[in-house]
Amino acid sequence: MIVAVLSFAGNFLTVFLLIVLFERFQLWRRQKKGPEEKESGRSKRGKKVWNRYGLPGLALAGPILIGTHIAAAIGMGLGAKKQWTTFWMTISLALWSGIFAIATHYGFELFKG
Repeated sequence: MIVAVLSFAGNFLTVFLLIVLFERFQLWRRQKKGPEEKESGRSKRGKKVWNRYGLPGLALAGPILIGTHIAAAIGMGLGAKKQWTTFWMTISLALWSGIFAIATHYGFELFKG
């Protein structure tokens, strides 16, 4: 249980910092890579999920499909508001932390016999 709480807290802290500092991150990225850059496969998958399911879908599917931090950055890059991105990413992180904590617990129980 402690591991699930710590994993949630660690992920939340870094995602929250990314959301809060997104404008600076975007400016830094443009300066480093230039204004035009090739779209990555992760970015394409993120945009596909965004177009179909919006921010909630991107936040909930992000940890499995493209990664939590990338999902937050794509959502912010596509115009999501900071408050909604924080809300949905928090729900997603809590949900996935719980799912993996339960799966790990019962997985170890299977090995105990």
